[in-house]
Amino acid sequence: MKYKVEDKVKIKSWEQMEDEFSGIDKFSGIDKLIYTSPFNFIKRMEEDIIKLNISRILTIKEILTDTDEDKYYVMEEIEWKWTDSMIEYLVEDKEKSVPINSRFEILDLQRKEKKDKTVTNKRFCDNKCNECSLMRGSNTRQLTMILNKLLDEFGDGVYKIVQKHCPNLTCCADCHIDDFCHIEGCELVDREEE
Repeated sequence: MKYKVEDKVKIKSWEQMEDEFSGIDKFSGIDKLIYTSPFNFIKRMEEDIIKLNISRILTIKEILTDTDEDKYYVMEEIEWKWTDSMIEYLVEDKEKSVPINSRFEILDLQRKEKKDKTVTNKRFCDNKCNECSLMRGSNTRQLTMILNKLLDEFGDGVYKIVQKHCPNLTCCADCHIDDFCHIEGCELVDREEE
């Protein structure tokens, strides 16, 4: 046996064992299993590890011998028969960090990693209002109509938001008047009322 009692070890994943043991993956009763000599690694073992400890790190509680003189480990956290072929490595040798024991810790690390990779925000506007594609695009009339409907439905709050972020959007695509104002007979206002 490579490891001793109280060693913290990382258990290989189902996929790692499938690859290592030629992808042997058969059914035994209701359990899916991989033949790892002398004991099999079954799917329920994998599921138990994931439920208990997402980092896959277990502590060896004792080393036992079965009736065929095959030795195996018993872990503190899970009562299955574990062998050297199921263990990826001794934690002290490969991982100097504290083991991650909960899914929340994993999520926190993923968020931190994602935050570290985040690019600084790009500006929303280049301040070239006279060349703004929002006001010269093919959907400008529809945008004007939608913003006017929002103003009618939700009031001055819409005006304040639009004015703060892009004053050009308060301009009617047809009348070219700011502040959601329209000339009499503006087709966009008449369409809104239909």
